[in-house]
Amino acid sequence: GLAPLSRGLAPRGWIREAPRVAVAYASRRLASGLGNYKSGRKTRSIQEQLAAQKARQSPEAAAANSGDPIVAAGGVGKPRQGTLTLAERLSQSLKDPLRAVGFLGTVTKGETEIHCHETCKVVWIRNRKAIVDTETLGHLAEVIEISDSNWYDKFTIFRGDEDNFCRGLDLRSLHGFGKPRAGCHADQMPMLENLFKLSYLIAKSPKTRIAVIDGMSLGAGASLATCHLNVDGSSGCAKNFSIASTRTVFSFQASHFLGMFPLCGASYFLPRLKGSIGTYLALSGSRLNAADVMYAGLATHFMPSDRLEKCMGELSSRAQNDGEFGAAQIQEVLDTFGTSATSTKDFKAFDPNKPPSYLTRYSGDNFTDPTHLEANHEAIDRCFGKGNVEDMLAALEQEKCAWAQNTLANIRQMSPTSLYVTFELLRRGASQSLEDCIRTEWRLARRLFARNDFHEGVRAFEIDKDGAPKWDPLPSRDEISSLFRPMGETELLPLELTQKHLQVGHQKISKGEIRV
Repeated sequence: GLAPLSRGLAPRGWIREAPRVAVAYASRRLASGLGNYKSGRKTRSIQEQLAAQKARQSPEAAAANSGDPIVAAGGVGKPRQGTLTLAERLSQSLKDPLRAVGFLGTVTKGETEIHCHETCKVVWIRNRKAIVDTETLGHLAEVIEISDSNWYDKFTIFRGDEDNFCRGLDLRSLHGFGKPRAGCHADQMPMLENLFKLSYLIAKSPKTRIAVIDGMSLGAGASLATCHLNVDGSSGCAKNFSIASTRTVFSFQASHFLGMFPLCGASYFLPRLKGSIGTYLALSGSRLNAADVMYAGLATHFMPSDRLEKCMGELSSRAQNDGEFGAAQIQEVLDTFGTSATSTKDFKAFDPNKPPSYLTRYSGDNFTDPTHLEANHEAIDRCFGKGNVEDMLAALEQEKCAWAQNTLANIRQMSPTSLYVTFELLRRGASQSLEDCIRTEWRLARRLFARNDFHEGVRAFEIDKDGAPKWDPLPSRDEISSLFRPMGETELLPLELTQKHLQVGHQKISKGEIRV
């Protein structure tokens, strides 16, 4: 094998001049324990290498190598690190190495599972509770960096596990976190730091991403499912896709229930949805089904859940056989398997005449609000398009329909601080860049962590589960404005938002080089 092109990237494991159907292993942090191997014989096919490996493991080969202490003891000598051939590495990681054309293998790290195909990656968040922690967010960011750097990766698919896409952050680990300590940077919010960096990498990635929103997508999970969509039509980024299904349950619930605000750059993309729908979703805690997700522009396609696997298989197969497979071809495949969400009657919605409790609206499984965005779009714009919170609430009071009265009652249950902060955040985000929006959210998160409402929200909905948070009183206008002021490094270290992995000196990948 040849030496890595960049000394800084050597620990992540390179395979140079390898056959395109050969296995490529992940970086040391993503590897499954096989280490950082360089390629073996680079011109032989997998079949030839497997045959050679079998010959070396035959009794005749064992007798010829009887001097080897391991072989002499009756075993098969294990090659030293750095000497394994591609086929040997493949046979160690897969029971049936040739089971699928173009399938390179699976890399598992923590709760992140990456299915590596020759032309794409399928990233699964394997978590029984469907929440993400600091480590998982770091793994996902690394997958994005690696995929961006690979010339042969055409797209990446993000999926959840079983009944969920992602139900947000590990909030219990954040409860009680964030109280300032003089002269110390101990509370630098590593989970949110990884979350913001991940959302930035996804939004700015030059590679196409597909999010399969099959199941529950709540809080930060909802933001991660949609932060890659170019809702403002900006150039320089790839065309991306999100797929809603019959099982989609979608909600930006951090503001409404947890005394916070929508994360992951949501202050950038929510104000850019049609009309004032973004502000409504941020404040109301509404649970959307696929029809409403599609209407809001938060998904590009709707697909019945039983079609998803066939669609994913078709994407991988087409990418394998089409050297020009790109966003236009991806859209063609998704259009083939997609259908109209409004024609589906499988959504499970609560009875609007018997709205659920505050706690049930947060923790209930697999139900949504009745389909309502299109029918109430004009009223949403009239109420949530106002210039301040007071006018918004007054407009809701003037609307006599059941939707407006239920929405008003729901908003009055949320943290007053969160209500005013979120409204101001989205108002500012409408005219800011993505980077500025994320940095503003970073500062706000630090300041709100030092206050009571976030911790009280986590207590009421995640720990004690009584659904009765005791919010702080409404702060003054000056106090709200002060939360948005810049912070010095003594208060909060700056958030690094870069794409160093694409810069000269950090990576340089051309055809013939394979890196997982």
